[in-house]
Parts: sequence; structure tokens; C-alpha cells
Amino acid sequence: RGAAAHVESPAGYAHAPALVGSACETHVLEKSRVVRSRRKDRNFHIFYQLLAADDVIKARVWKGLVGTGADSFRYAGCGKRTAIDGESDVERFGRTVRALEAVGVTGGRLVTLLRAVCVVLQMGNVLFDANPDGKGGSVVANPKELGKLAEVMGVPAGDLETAFTLRHVKTGK
Repeated sequence: RGAAAHVESPAGYAHAPALVGSACETHVLEKSRVVRSRRKDRNFHIFYQLLAADDVIKARVWKGLVGTGADSFRYAGCGKRTAIDGESDVERFGRTVRALEAVGVTGGRLVTLLRAVCVVLQMGNVLFDANPDGKGGSVVANPKELGKLAEVMGVPAGDLETAFTLRHVKTGK
């Protein structure tokens, strides 16, 4: 479910924009789409918008984004299109940021939201293999990518690895 707000500054007034209308629409945003997008389809637009942003902006969000593009992240690797309806991903990113700012998502809140997008993107780069000891479970196949994920999340890599690879079973009350 999504909401759209129409915000404008009435003509002749110098004060801040005001909410003048809204609409509520239902959208299907299935969670499986993130990890299993169709071969030629792009994934969620915000992935491409953020990755198309200037490196100065990317560095403010997460230094791991600097110098990256859609081909740097498995979840964004599909779809080579860089414009929709004649508007580039960079232009759309600017429009997305302005829309978020219009509803109060600014400064640290905006950075936190965009870092959450980075977490999803980077999580797709972490790969797992079967545990070589034969006792079940899994191991991280690419610790460097796990380290990047830990960095963007602000948690120790060892804690993340434990959370991803060790099964905890709670029994009883």
C-alpha cells in the first residue's frame, strides 16, 4: 500500500509548501522480487537511482558506494536501461530526494533511509557455501563482501556471520 501526497506553495504566498491533496493506492511490491527479479527486468527503481547519483552524494550515504554502479551489486545487475520515459536515473533520484524532503525525510533521516537501501543491495553480494565439516549449516563464501555489509550496517562482521550461519533452536518455555 502506498500513499501519494500533493504538496505546493499557493501562488503569491512566501510561506512553506502545504499539503493540498492526497491519494492512497495499492501496489504489489513482493519481497521475492528483490532476490529473484526477472532476467531483463530492473529491480526496484531506488536501487538504480541511488547508484546513478554523484559520488559526493554516495560518499555521504556510504563510502562503499563510491565508484559503484548497477553492475557492482547482484540485486541491481539486471536491466541496462538508465532512463524511464526520457528521465535519467540521476534525474529521478533528485526527484525522489525532493519528494522525501517535502514530507520531512531530510538530513540524517534521509541518509539512514538510503543506507537501508545500501544494506539490501550489499546483502545480495554476500554468498554462502555448505559447511565443509559436513555437520550442516553454511559458511560465508566471500568474507570481504560480508565485511562491507557489516560496515554499512554498523555492526561487527563476526556478529553478522554468526547470525547468518549458526542456527539457534529454542525449545520449551
